[in-house]
Amino acid sequence: MTQGIAGIRNRLKLRQLGLLVAIDEEGTLHGAARRLGMTQPAATRLLRELEDTLESPLFQRSRHGMAATELGGLLIRHAALILGGVDHAFSEALAMRAGDSGHLRVGQFASAPPSLLAKAIVHLKRASPQLNVRVTEGPQELMIHAVRDGELHLALTRAPSKESADYLAFEVLLYERFSIVCGSRSRRRRLRPQEGIASLIHEPWILPLPSTPVRASLDLQFWAQCGRVPADVVEYAAHTGASLISLLRESDYVALIPSRVAAEYERQRLVRVLMPEVPDLVGPIGILTRQGEALPSHGQRLLDALKLQQALH
Repeated sequence: MTQGIAGIRNRLKLRQLGLLVAIDEEGTLHGAARRLGMTQPAATRLLRELEDTLESPLFQRSRHGMAATELGGLLIRHAALILGGVDHAFSEALAMRAGDSGHLRVGQFASAPPSLLAKAIVHLKRASPQLNVRVTEGPQELMIHAVRDGELHLALTRAPSKESADYLAFEVLLYERFSIVCGSRSRRRRLRPQEGIASLIHEPWILPLPSTPVRASLDLQFWAQCGRVPADVVEYAAHTGASLISLLRESDYVALIPSRVAAEYERQRLVRVLMPEVPDLVGPIGILTRQGEALPSHGQRLLDALKLQQALH
């Protein structure tokens, strides 16, 4: 590129960033222009100006539509982050001007500690009763995408994968322990204290996805103790849920789930605990936010409340 960063910044327009995201999602320039309420010639001109500035094409055109080039894909990801940040800033500014206490969108992964976020929200609402708090619960991947795309201000999740490090920030709140369980009707015996996970290497397993830090840590233990990992595996995006309990009920699988969840399920006679705690296996749980973006004031206060509740736990 013949011009520096300052020159590009001076020529860059927010509408160009919006157009990049719209083309990526719509697949055609015509669809993107219609979505943004502009004519196709105007959209073509905006895209051409941006490609001229960068001296490189951002999309490959074909009769099937438009697909981002490698450079285009990079810019689209950053454009979505920038636009989400602008939306957050102006939403908070408008709420302040209107005298409203504002809105806070919070996420929580499906098997998060059930009372931690609830207690933090109650603490926050005592000081700000007019604050509108919207909580979304779902699998880890949904939380990651929602924070990345600006749909959530923050989320209580497990640590994200390394691939997310470029656009997400993660602050650890606590470390979760894990247990090995089987179905309540299984005739498996409880493991003796001297027995480790190596004794279960030949068994069928229900495990978290390979991309998760907990699975990577467990696999390392299997490699160290057995020289291989289990061959018969069913992988789950979440560690808990009705479908997992059903699979344990209908099979003789063993599963790795959070220890607090295992204890509760055993009290309900849904599972039997074979190993109460897998040694040297912990999973960080914390707060996920967008990299390089300041939380709104009420988001920061919720984060402080979460830290307080965890310290009191």
